[in-house]
Amino acid sequence: MANPLKGEVAFSVDGKDFVLVFDWNALCTISGRLGLTMDEIGKDLTKDMTPPFLRSALWAGLEEFHPELSERDVGKLITAMGPGEARARLLQSVALAFPNSEAPATGDPQTAAAPAPTRRRRGTSSTSSPSGAD
Repeated sequence: MANPLKGEVAFSVDGKDFVLVFDWNALCTISGRLGLTMDEIGKDLTKDMTPPFLRSALWAGLEEFHPELSERDVGKLITAMGPGEARARLLQSVALAFPNSEAPATGDPQTAAAPAPTRRRRGTSSTSSPSGAD
């Protein structure tokens, strides 16, 4: 069973259940596998996701719970579920695993990062007089 508090996302393909987690281990795997920096991975996750990146990233995210899967197996999963769905599950896991980072906009409220709250300093307002007396 997937634990969303740990960035885990459950999904099913052709009646088989899978758990995806794009955590630090997956991040390290994808960085080492593709020779990418964290900034490059972030860029690939936000807009420039290539088919090899999607397959490798999904494979790295599935490795924790499904070490028996090869990248070719994951390619077959992507074919079965569709690349759009595979990308959505990957982005959902990234947003859950790294909640304080800026998540890519997906239109899905479960995968979008909440905006940082803004705070107004005490004693300031747009109607304050120059002397500070209100």
